Amino acid sequence: VLGDLGVDRIETSSTGVAPVPVQRRPPASRPETGAQLGSTTGSARSVHFESIAAESGPVLGSGTGALHRSATRGDLPRNTPYAGTLPTAFEGRDIALTRATPGFRRRLKRAVNDDQSEVLDRLRAGRGLIAASELPSPDRQLGAYIDALHPVLFDVVTCGAEMLGCLDVPVTSVENLCLQLAKHVVDCLRAPAVAAIEQTSGSDREAILDPIRAVYRDFRNTILPELIDDALHEAFALGLYHAIEPTDLVLWVTDPRLDPDPICEDNSASRALPKGTNFPSGHPRPLSMPGCRCLAIPAG
Repeated sequence: VLGDLGVDRIETSSTGVAPVPVQRRPPASRPETGAQLGSTTGSARSVHFESIAAESGPVLGSGTGALHRSATRGDLPRNTPYAGTLPTAFEGRDIALTRATPGFRRRLKRAVNDDQSEVLDRLRAGRGLIAASELPSPDRQLGAYIDALHPVLFDVVTCGAEMLGCLDVPVTSVENLCLQLAKHVVDCLRAPAVAAIEQTSGSDREAILDPIRAVYRDFRNTILPELIDDALHEAFALGLYHAIEPTDLVLWVTDPRLDPDPICEDNSASRALPKGTNFPSGHPRPLSMPGCRCLAIPAG
């Protein structure tokens, strides 16, 4: 299988797999709370927080998987190969993400802009003292972002699974990924918006509009670009990991074009482990933390 994936430069020994460098930003917290998708209210689904079992649920057909196949055109940009040869798994990821990123960026930016417009409209239309309760409910905001994220992330997960010939993806796992990302977006926007409202005394509603605009502008400029990159890489890695047979051993491999990170280096130096077993970092697969660019591949 390693040969099929083009990972012919990984050397195994009695101590495990030789580490390959990877670069990650410092880990940021990700919400662990699960949710179930609820009823549709207007244009945004209502999402109620409940526990949900990760990596479980029905496995349904992924559809066309058009991202991966349509991205094989020769005019798509590629990253510079490492030592003349880039492992196939990483090359396939580059192609899929090159195809997916522009549309994903547009969808998420549009959702952020729509959220900002609704918040500003609600604050303008209010009467009396300004209160944080005038903001859209967290469930409403969460549902709107899930609707924006799901189509592209589902296709990218499918692309990862297709690297090993798998045409099905676990629906619940994709929904959990969308939920985590949407929850992170809402947390990044809602907390500073509430703080800005609480710092505004009185009923001068025009005075709160600029601080709210600044919250969303800062998010778009400083947080959103890395968040988009992390989400797409995690989606691809999830699909590839799902496609590994339950009885296979799994190797943690790092992107050979990037600088080393101690945590991922330890994982890549580990021996092959049964699927579902945690590596030294405490994660069964890569991309459990933002900034990781590793992949999990079958060892057998």
